Amino acid sequence: MPDEHDELPAPLLRAALLSGLPGARLAEICERCGVKKSALQRARKLLGAVRLRPSADDLVIAALTNHGVLTDGELPANLDSLASYVDYVNHDGCDAAQLRAMLTSLVACGVLAIDGQRWRLLRAEWPA
Repeated sequence: MPDEHDELPAPLLRAALLSGLPGARLAEICERCGVKKSALQRARKLLGAVRLRPSADDLVIAALTNHGVLTDGELPANLDSLASYVDYVNHDGCDAAQLRAMLTSLVACGVLAIDGQRWRLLRAEWPA
């Protein structure tokens, strides 16, 4: 059984998912994804709050990529700050060890590549 969001065009779905991230600015997302604000608002309503809630993995990727703007960069020397951000949003007690495990999982799933302290986003369109 298909989800109702399967009918959303990819740029609109991506915009809606980005809009669910903490600190997301609708005007910037609309411009970047090439969608109208009214269409984005309808898509957000269609998807609902549960679907728009980012996963812990999404929060990590959002933090690394500046909400999908960057495609590569350097990992923070101390993962505590990134873990604190995930914990602050999710209230899940995330710590540096859990964050390292999340990064390892994202590499195993083919979302990220990590070489030393450098990361690279492997998905052309995130989130999707």
